Amino acid sequence: MARLSATVKPKRCSDKGLTDGSYLATVRKKKKISARCGEKRAGYQTVEVIVRIIAYQIPGFRPARLITTILDPAISARELVIHYHRRWDIEIAYDEIKTHQCATLRGRAPTVFRSKKPELVEQELYAVLIVYNLVRELIHQAVAEQHQKIRRISFLDSLQCIIDAIPRMTIASPGQAETQYQYLRSLIAECVIDRPQRHRINPRVVKVKMSKFKRKRSIHKSSHRDLESELQILTLEAA
Repeated sequence: MARLSATVKPKRCSDKGLTDGSYLATVRKKKKISARCGEKRAGYQTVEVIVRIIAYQIPGFRPARLITTILDPAISARELVIHYHRRWDIEIAYDEIKTHQCATLRGRAPTVFRSKKPELVEQELYAVLIVYNLVRELIHQAVAEQHQKIRRISFLDSLQCIIDAIPRMTIASPGQAETQYQYLRSLIAECVIDRPQRHRINPRVVKVKMSKFKRKRSIHKSSHRDLESELQILTLEAA
């Protein structure tokens, strides 16, 4: 799923759209073809792909379009737009891995890939991602038991609780391991961040002077927006 430029004019499959306001269209893309015998370079072939286009608008902003290969009508256009605006959560995940999980914690050495071969470096990277998913799974289990919201739990504090618990859990007997594990989940459930994430919108202003946007002033502050209620899906005629 990606943002579709206003200059792109996709070919609509029909004059009627879907029930949720989106519509199907075809776009052309270049597909790479492996080099044949005697050829030095790979070739490209133009193919047509059926996509789903969603036109929407948030009050105060220009209309926009999303293009996606998710054609299942059970997933509504409103759901797709809302999840698209949550795409920056992946940047938070990258920060959690690089800044916290792989960085120096309490005098520990930072994570360094020491392998000399590409396949072994790839294996080390997979290990880092597996550890991250395990930490996230522990957080999920902790909030499920305490009936909390997972976005309210701090990844950094949870990671530190796990690091502190590893020495005790490695020497615990099989009978004590489950008790230690349950106690760890209760500690993770208490790692609530002091400033939870909230839906905000910021004015399109910048600090530099030479720009097409307005210069940032003291009056320009972020405001609360309820995207789910304010979002408007534009119909085929309006798009």
